[in-house]
Amino acid sequence: MTRAIQDLLENAGQNKPSDAKQKPTPEVPPTAAPPQPTSRPSPTISIIKPLAGARFEGVFEGGSLVLRINANGSAVIPKTIRVQKANCQEGKQLSDTLVFEPPTSFPVENSKFTITWDTQVSMPGIFLTPTQARGSLELKFKKEGVACTFGPVVWVAEAVE
Repeated sequence: MTRAIQDLLENAGQNKPSDAKQKPTPEVPPTAAPPQPTSRPSPTISIIKPLAGARFEGVFEGGSLVLRINANGSAVIPKTIRVQKANCQEGKQLSDTLVFEPPTSFPVENSKFTITWDTQVSMPGIFLTPTQARGSLELKFKKEGVACTFGPVVWVAEAVE
């Protein structure tokens, strides 16, 4: 083997400057920026517990209501729902007071509760603060043989004691 061939084999793969000018290799721009961490914390769900033992009084279009919170704040006890000249879906206007006897409690879970009484009352609600609540109300009742379907209407209530 000649010395020139031997030198070529030994130097193969090595970058040695040559007399020819080499063009610089262009940089390849990145296709996407790497993800950046955010400084915003994830939202947290706030669970509101009602004021234990409080009496709530509320209103809705065409009436009023009274609720009680049990001693440890874990349940709602409806007391009364009063409607004055309720515009029934059947086309009549009725007034009546529903009294919840015997008292029944409905659990508060994740700030929410639902009061149901037979097929007469459907009243879901949520506590906005320990002393404020809101929800909707739908009533189905009879008075003096006249059927009345009332609602749904929005109600709001506040603790008064």
